[in-house]
Amino acid sequence: MSYFLPNEHVFIAGKTGTGKTYFAKKYLSAYENVLVLDTKGLITWDEVPDIEQTTVSRLDDIYNVKTPKIIYRPVWEQMDEEHYNEFFKFAYQRGETIVWIDEVMSIATNTRIPEFYKACLTRGREMGIGVWSLTQRPATIPILTMSESKHFIVFDLNMPQDRERIMMITGQPEFMKRPSKEGDKFCFWYYDVEKEGIGLGRLEGG
Repeated sequence: MSYFLPNEHVFIAGKTGTGKTYFAKKYLSAYENVLVLDTKGLITWDEVPDIEQTTVSRLDDIYNVKTPKIIYRPVWEQMDEEHYNEFFKFAYQRGETIVWIDEVMSIATNTRIPEFYKACLTRGREMGIGVWSLTQRPATIPILTMSESKHFIVFDLNMPQDRERIMMITGQPEFMKRPSKEGDKFCFWYYDVEKEGIGLGRLEGG
């Protein structure tokens, strides 16, 4: 699997429990300036020594945080398009940041996407912004999240329409096959859009 540059966009899909969050957390622990949108309230690097992180539940607090990793875990009243858009605006203006959305389905649909999320995807690379978009349901989210991604990490997906959406975007028929689990290793398809073909990866302890 290729090394991911900080300003590259990564798309990760899979049903609950297949290792999406584990993969992102493990990989991004080595990077500075990671900004997380955690609508499910599950992200933390507490088990990793010496990780400087701050979790905020109100968007106003994010502007004063100095740690390299920031987790925005919005309170209920801030789980709306206006606050999500402000979050991405902060990331866009900050630059030199990896933005991790742990469930795209909770913030965008096939027909609606926060304007600054779109800006991060389409114009962020030039400003050093990488976007990691994770989801359980690729068929229900904006195509832009996939069409602007360079790397695809696809774990098992239950619904054929989810696998079809990824195949349609990438042109790779292998995505219609479901990667299996081998013992304690979760398998996933890995595809780099700049290279030919896809490969099978394995994640231990996912």
